[in-house]
Amino acid sequence: MSVKQGHCHCGEVKIQVSLEDDPEVRVVCRDEACIRYGQQLYFVDKKRFALVDGAQELSVYQLEKNGLKLLFCRHCGQQTHMRWLADERIAVNRRLVDEEPSEIIEEPCDLCSTNYDH
Repeated sequence: MSVKQGHCHCGEVKIQVSLEDDPEVRVVCRDEACIRYGQQLYFVDKKRFALVDGAQELSVYQLEKNGLKLLFCRHCGQQTHMRWLADERIAVNRRLVDEEPSEIIEEPCDLCSTNYDH
């Protein structure tokens, strides 16, 4: 397992995540909102994620239908991670992580699977 650092675009929110040894699974969500955000996610146990700095800089967008919380930097707007009320994992925005594993397996995600009314 290796510890990776990351941050949002403006650097106000800093994270740390422990990733499994290569290959790491990167999840590409097919949910409407995640597609619009261009999400690529690492799903990790809550114990493997740390919000290093900037907790006070986060805004929360709560989806009532499935208990999903999307967390964003309130300065640059970049999504940092997602949490589910009934899940012990956190979905970390892969695009924040400074260094990527050498081998990646991509899998589709169906946890969000919500189409939003416009």
